[in-house]
Amino acid sequence: MGLLQTILEAQGGALVKQLASNSGLDVNNTVAALSRLLGGLNQGIQKNTSNNNTGLESLLRALQTGGHDR
Repeated sequence: MGLLQTILEAQGGALVKQLASNSGLDVNNTVAALSRLLGGLNQGIQKNTSNNNTGLESLLRALQTGGHDR
């Protein structure tokens, strides 16, 4: 199961409904936005973790040392 599907099914779909309500979007537009967001996040992670065999180490180091906010 992918991350998008996990989010869509969280709390019986209530999470997506709450996100829609909070953002002023309908549920379909919220799902579309989540799909694009997670797709971009996935591409960025793949790019960074495959970067000269040091990307994964850099990501883990940033997460461990608090440097992930840059």
